[in-house]
Amino acid sequence: MERSIKLRREELIATKKLYETVMTFAAHGLFYRAGRLIGERIAKTLGTDVADLKQYLIDEGWVLDIDFEGDTVIAKGSIEVVESDVPTCHMLRGLLSKFFEEKIGRDVYCHERSCQSKGDEYCVFSLDAEMIK
Repeated sequence: MERSIKLRREELIATKKLYETVMTFAAHGLFYRAGRLIGERIAKTLGTDVADLKQYLIDEGWVLDIDFEGDTVIAKGSIEVVESDVPTCHMLRGLLSKFFEEKIGRDVYCHERSCQSKGDEYCVFSLDAEMIK
């Protein structure tokens, strides 16, 4: 029997801050890995159609909007956005990385180049350049 819970944005942000207080930057790797687990489940549940992923991420509250343009992903309103000097969307980055790995069958690196947490207009992720070819 599958069960799920809802986690409020404030609870997610508070949990992330708690981990960062104890583990500093090492916590970012844990959030990334957690995102990969979620990305794997999403790919196995939905399949690997990017349009389905877009709708899922919006419907489930991960983002307000998201677009996929080749090896670039542009997100607006990530649930992980919080004022910061560094990018904060580690779970979304991991989710995207694993989803696209499942789609193409090989490793995909995902880097957050811009982040609304830092005051950028959007969160912009670069995927491994070989991925889309």
